[in-house]
Amino acid sequence: MRTYRYRLLRTSWGIWINLTARAEAGELPGGVVVSPGLPVRLACVGSAATLLEGEREELRRGLAAVAAGLPGPLTVIVSDVALVEVDFQPEGLAVAMCRWAEEEFGLTPRVIGESYDRATNRYVFDWGAGDG
Repeated sequence: MRTYRYRLLRTSWGIWINLTARAEAGELPGGVVVSPGLPVRLACVGSAATLLEGEREELRRGLAAVAAGLPGPLTVIVSDVALVEVDFQPEGLAVAMCRWAEEEFGLTPRVIGESYDRATNRYVFDWGAGDG
């Protein structure tokens, strides 16, 4: 089990997420496939089970971005997502999940551009040409 702490602060507010997860061998029931054709699943349990559907989709997106490099078949089980509501944007969950997987499996960190758009008062993430 590993907790990844994602912090992004480029202006008066930022994104603050602690994501706790573990990986288990096999495609466990109850998990969702993160990317077609790859034997990697994602399951949310504990406090993470209360995430909204769109928030779970962001976790799936982040894991899908690195799924091809993961030793499958496996299921990533997210057990806790702690965040500060005033310092939160759902898209940050995708980055946190991606970074968790990179650390957990020793993957080369993916370049994800992070910038702040003052006009929309939101952070923008550039995943490049790959998934995410």
